Amino acid sequence: GNKALMIFEESVKVEAGRRGVEHLGTWNMSVQSNKFDGVHVDLKGNLIKAMMLINWLNLLEVEKH
Repeated sequence: GNKALMIFEESVKVEAGRRGVEHLGTWNMSVQSNKFDGVHVDLKGNLIKAMMLINWLNLLEVEKH
């Protein structure tokens, strides 16, 4: 459920920070959306997450070779 997802998301964030890796959490967005089975968001929710990911990737600094 939501609590397990929140705990997992937080542990991934901590571990990513420990390794110096950026982390894009989506739990806070997911907890406020409708879930058809109580866990998974619908197509609209996943499209919003995909757009968020594309926008986040666009902000990353990338070395050009």
